Amino acid sequence: MMQKSFSIFLTCFSMSLWSYGQDISGRVYDNATRLPLAGANVVVSTGQSGSITGPQGYFSFKAAPPDTLVISFVGYKTLKIAVSDETGFYQAGLDYNDVLLKDVVVSAFNMDQKLDQIPGAVSVLTPRELHRDNNTTIMPAINRITGVLMQSGALNTNRLTIRGIGARSLFTTTKIRAYFNNIPLTTGDGETTIEDIDVALIERSEVIKGPASSIYGAGLGGTVLLQTPKNITGFPQIHTGIIAGSYGLRKSNTSLMAGNKKANFGMAYNYLHSDGYRENNTYDRQVFTVTGQVRNGDRGNLSLLFTFIDLLAFIPSSIDSITFYENPRAAAPTWANTEGFEDYQKGLAGISYNHYFSNKISLDASVFASFRKSYELRPFNILDENSSAGGTRNMISILSGNDKLKSSMGFEYFRERYDWGTFENDNRNPGTRLSDNKEVRKYVNVFAQMQYAFNKKLSGTLGVNLNKTSYELDDRFAGDSLNQSGSYAFKPVLSPRIALEYRLTDTKNMYALISHGFSPPSFSETLTPDGLINPDIQPETGYNFEAGFKGSIVAGMYFDLALYSMQIDNLIVAQRVAEDQFIGMNAGKTSHNGVETNIRYVYQWNRNKIIPFVSYTYARYKFVDFKNNEFDYSGNDLTGVPDHLFNTGVDFEFHYGFYGNVNYHFVGAMPMRDDNSKYSNAYGITNIKAGWKQVWEKLELKVFAGVSNLFDIKYASMILINAPSFGGRAPRYYYPGLPVNYYGGLRISYRF
Repeated sequence: MMQKSFSIFLTCFSMSLWSYGQDISGRVYDNATRLPLAGANVVVSTGQSGSITGPQGYFSFKAAPPDTLVISFVGYKTLKIAVSDETGFYQAGLDYNDVLLKDVVVSAFNMDQKLDQIPGAVSVLTPRELHRDNNTTIMPAINRITGVLMQSGALNTNRLTIRGIGARSLFTTTKIRAYFNNIPLTTGDGETTIEDIDVALIERSEVIKGPASSIYGAGLGGTVLLQTPKNITGFPQIHTGIIAGSYGLRKSNTSLMAGNKKANFGMAYNYLHSDGYRENNTYDRQVFTVTGQVRNGDRGNLSLLFTFIDLLAFIPSSIDSITFYENPRAAAPTWANTEGFEDYQKGLAGISYNHYFSNKISLDASVFASFRKSYELRPFNILDENSSAGGTRNMISILSGNDKLKSSMGFEYFRERYDWGTFENDNRNPGTRLSDNKEVRKYVNVFAQMQYAFNKKLSGTLGVNLNKTSYELDDRFAGDSLNQSGSYAFKPVLSPRIALEYRLTDTKNMYALISHGFSPPSFSETLTPDGLINPDIQPETGYNFEAGFKGSIVAGMYFDLALYSMQIDNLIVAQRVAEDQFIGMNAGKTSHNGVETNIRYVYQWNRNKIIPFVSYTYARYKFVDFKNNEFDYSGNDLTGVPDHLFNTGVDFEFHYGFYGNVNYHFVGAMPMRDDNSKYSNAYGITNIKAGWKQVWEKLELKVFAGVSNLFDIKYASMILINAPSFGGRAPRYYYPGLPVNYYGGLRISYRF
């Protein structure tokens, strides 16, 4: 070790003897997360001077024009920046090399650590994973993550579950938080719609599994972080692409980026249309996005994001088993007859500021706002909604003098106003008003985290999150004798987390953690059958016990293994009391025990790559103590979750431009009723995609085509658990998945 330290010292000393020119300095960071890259190499192209970045990514030495800075870091693409007389400070955002995934610095825990060093279950989706399919939805990429299942009834009807959490939601994602450039995508009621964000707008996604991150709210299911692309070249760029496919699929993406060393901005327009596989299944979505980054001096960066979404989607709804097998293209009769749809406009806006007061202290501060205006035509009524939300998120990080202790602390505040009302469906027009309500939903998360390096092999993390959530309802409808007005505030929930990470070798790490999480009920779940506030309902809470191993056994391979056990108390059961009315109750306990493993290997020769991958999840989720009215389901399998998830495939790239992939996704059978009397069928889907890419000096061209569900497997892409039967009709459990379908497209990029 002394010999190694002496070599580093000798190198730095030699460089100092060769130094010349003007003083320059800068900062090297991960371009997607803005986290610093410590230990990056920064040298001039002549080799006469250079430096290695410190703990916060800063460097300084002497250089002069016409030198070029060559900046490199393991796992990232090398960046070259021309030295200029005009500036002495250089911001260097490196793009990760998604082939070497284990070396990517992860933002999920604010630890500035690589993926294989994080003491927790985190999966990273890079452009390689995000664009393996037809680029219309993030669902296939999400479904290749161990422990995660995203079911899709339609492009606008999705349910994401992580380690079984969220499986009891009927039509949407709950108990899982999501952020888009640190702007919450989760409503104050706990619902999340990540499918609104076009895949073309996502440069990277990190999925935290379980209540593993104190700084993002300690949600039971976990957290999904989405990040937009950044322009690191400073040159104006334009990207445009089109896709066409089966069932009237049409998609276009156009983006412009421009900037210089002090600022860069981007604009993007994305359009998606599908006639749909089923009746009453047409879908249209437009997304307009503006992003920007402005450098404030040598130590500050201001970022902005604005996204506007306009969607019109018709709703085929679920169908019964006979229709599923005999006529899966049919819509539910009631929805087909009324031609039901949802039409909404949504906006997200946020401004964030990152500032380094010194090489040891930094601040991340942001403010955000959102709105949503929605109109939904349904067979049983018409729902009119308006919501607006805003808040702030702030965190300060401090690195100790000896760099062994990093502390982070901060808070997140969120407030949402939600106005909604229903009307009679009078021949597809609003009739008599049935309800008129205003809800105010608020929460505050206060969090703190400390990471300490005991030595070069062992480090520990201690985190805590304190949450306070409250709801208010103002029933403004005077047409009946029932007044639902009231408020409900949950007691503060304290969620601790402790984790240890041990470095076995330079390429192998193991970890263990204990963490607490919670999920409050939605406001509708706090109501009794009479429509009054239920003061006895409590949040779902639980502890997660986990151990894992990450790293490489041979060069070019990344491997991770996680074993976990989550014990959930106060399970919330949504009971359906009418076709559009649900109430909640705490009904018992569940046990979530599982094993997740993922292997990826990169074989390279010359400029060719073959990357096989395989992942497997074994999930043993049970009702431990579950009584619903007079029925006892204790010991049954948890509804809506399969025991087995399996993915495998291979990516390939050849130096003459040909690229593609083949992948297979298997989902095991899952119980559709709490009494386990009915299970869905297991299924496996095979997809294939191939393309050709050519890069000239300023122009890049991609042409591709693919087939999804290659062997035309009949399957349910989403199931409705505990589907009720109204009016003597058969329960509608099934949302049919797409049969074999085809697509093709091209993408052109030009740098001015």
